[in-house]
Amino acid sequence: MTTEKADDLSGKKAVAGSGVLSVDASFARAKLTPQHFKVGFVLWVAFAVEAWEMLQLAYIASGVEAGLQITAAQLGLVISSLFFGMIPGALLWGPIVDRLGRRASCMWSLGIYGLITLASSLAPTFELLVAARVAGGFALVGLFVVVFVYFEELLPTRHRGTGATLLASGWMLGTVIALAVAGAIGADGWRWVIAIGGLGSSVWAFVIRASLPESPCWLVQVGRDDDARAALRQLRMPEVVCPARQDTPVQDLKVSAKELFTGRLLRRSVAQMAISLLLCWAYWGLQSWLPTLLVNRGMTWSGSLWFVFMNTLFGTVGYLSAAWMTGHFGRKRVFISYLALAVVNAAIFTTTETSTCLYIASCGLAFFSLGAFGVWNAWVPELYPTRVRGQGVSLGIFSQRVGTAIAPSVVGVLIATSVSLSATLIIIHAALIVTLLVALAVPETEGRNLS
Repeated sequence: MTTEKADDLSGKKAVAGSGVLSVDASFARAKLTPQHFKVGFVLWVAFAVEAWEMLQLAYIASGVEAGLQITAAQLGLVISSLFFGMIPGALLWGPIVDRLGRRASCMWSLGIYGLITLASSLAPTFELLVAARVAGGFALVGLFVVVFVYFEELLPTRHRGTGATLLASGWMLGTVIALAVAGAIGADGWRWVIAIGGLGSSVWAFVIRASLPESPCWLVQVGRDDDARAALRQLRMPEVVCPARQDTPVQDLKVSAKELFTGRLLRRSVAQMAISLLLCWAYWGLQSWLPTLLVNRGMTWSGSLWFVFMNTLFGTVGYLSAAWMTGHFGRKRVFISYLALAVVNAAIFTTTETSTCLYIASCGLAFFSLGAFGVWNAWVPELYPTRVRGQGVSLGIFSQRVGTAIAPSVVGVLIATSVSLSATLIIIHAALIVTLLVALAVPETEGRNLS
């Protein structure tokens, strides 16, 4: 993209003769610096901590069940309670992110979650543990809402897609950490596993506060131009002179959620909520029951777990490949291409009769579906202007959490009511086809400024 095009998109011109750029033009011309790699590492670990916290209880479930002397149904409620807090929390964190700022929201989300989780490790009863996890989910989902928004607002324009897609690969690191901690301590030490997770979250909140700048895009939006210059200097990028703005001063800046469903944002919001829900429905509907489904197809339980491990490995490679592709070919083409190939592999997975084809199709499905998911995480924040970006992304996170919550239950009902395996898989994978069609309505954002 040329600098002139970048200036036109932002609506802010470079100051004539001064050699000092507007904030958008600065990001359009900027190159990656060591500070960007530092920012990327800190937020990548933060996202990994998030995944770790979401998954860890599943790996120590037997210890929780025995320690609190609860039933299997109560154990399921303990595991699911985190999501019960996340669903309403996602919608409430959107306005907080847009009003409080990106760094502060990231820090408070992790910090508050860490303290709640530390307290939950001491919960003497089932009821108190569930209550603590609901509150913890409410706090933790703020990081989901803000982390991709924050990272993209710190990256040079040409590197946003690649960087944000790589950030999504932190999920795999979190999975490994969760497995390692649970394996090292064991299910009987479940209180220690929970406490370590809470401590890790709290410590990383302080790391974010000490090492990362606030988003210059957000600072300019709320009128803190001097702080925006300081943030750009910390990132070793050109300083800016922000032109006079026509927006409301920060103390009077009240953005209604209705704006997300009016004008050009209406189609974007509806489409991205549908895609976010359907992607999570397809992914979690399959992954949460994959070992059981494979056993029903004649595979041993140990073989099914190895199968899941291979899927995780190929999914990681899918993230990495999609990160490179989206930086060269844009969000829309890569997302639709990966999703179309995921549909092809899903069809083979559903209909094949041989173990070899089953392995190949499953690994291909993991590769392309997770690659598409990584691109989607990079694409959504770019669909909204800075003033409502947090609220726009929160709609997608809300939809994702709903899809995550309902998919395992619905698939469980299908299995329990003796719906055939092929029919169950068709219902799961049909969501990918609908997602592909809806994505055609979402505009390309590669190379465009965020403001």
